[in-house]
Amino acid sequence: MQTELQITRHEAAIIRMWSQETISGGHWGDGDAVFTDEAMLLDKLDDLDAGEHVTFTVRNLEIMMHWMIAHCGDHSGNLSMSGDEEQLARKISEELTKFPDLYNTDF
Repeated sequence: MQTELQITRHEAAIIRMWSQETISGGHWGDGDAVFTDEAMLLDKLDDLDAGEHVTFTVRNLEIMMHWMIAHCGDHSGNLSMSGDEEQLARKISEELTKFPDLYNTDF
């Protein structure tokens, strides 16, 4: 399902930074594994940088939130974020609340 989330190029750069903890940190094995859903989201961020209009799905937003938690979280579940990261995380989370039946709320 498509969402109404609109992000800027700066926000796309933050999301890419978040993704690196998961992708380069490794889902499995020695790292740099990119799953299809993640690759599709990264392609959308590239399209956004190229000036194209991009729409995001609920699944895209879930992935963004997982990346954020992996990048900004610590072992005790606390988050350490810059002001820009906090604003972006709130923006994504608020959009996800519009789809309570479609996403995992256990972030």
